[in-house]
Amino acid sequence: MQGTEAGSTTGHQDVNELLGWMSPAEWLAARATESAQQPDSGEITACPTLYRGDLFRSRLEAGWARTLDHLSIGWEYEQHACRLPSGTRYIPDFWLPGLRTFIEVKGPTVPGRRKPQELAKEVSEDVIVLIGWPPVRKSNCPYLWEPYLNWADPLGYDTRLAICPGCSGWQWMRAQMSRKCRLCGTGHTGLLAKSGEIPFHPAEPDRPPWMDGC
Repeated sequence: MQGTEAGSTTGHQDVNELLGWMSPAEWLAARATESAQQPDSGEITACPTLYRGDLFRSRLEAGWARTLDHLSIGWEYEQHACRLPSGTRYIPDFWLPGLRTFIEVKGPTVPGRRKPQELAKEVSEDVIVLIGWPPVRKSNCPYLWEPYLNWADPLGYDTRLAICPGCSGWQWMRAQMSRKCRLCGTGHTGLLAKSGEIPFHPAEPDRPPWMDGC
């Protein structure tokens, strides 16, 4: 349940101290609740997708995992559950330990701001919470449409994706608050990409065993 390692990482103990994180038993209960609910992908029919050994609830989530891998950003999928101040149990989709960033992946028809917004209000300012939307489709020529990463900060910050000039690590940063690399501390003065400017890489599902040797 972990993607490509990149930069320094924050251990599970540090994550668990962010916001009353649950015990293993509570995590299993929250996971069961999530599974019993309508899939959060917002797709007409959510398609569970196996990617790099992890079973994602939708192709959209798997596509986010593959895109994070392409950017060499380490991720953990549905590893941490918390109880929000409202009493709601919540399992964010992705935790990026090296970047101290959560991503909740939502489809276009899902009103998905409440839980990530509540989480964002409770964690420290050093932790970023994002909503990952389906990719934006852009036409670079009349017959070719390409997908691009699409995200939003539930607190309304102008959060950008950038590559550090010092350590070459990709990361999200709230540029109006700090332009220091979240991995090595180098000051950033280069490109700060907006949503819709970085390519999205759709997931290529794992091959089923019966296809081995084909």
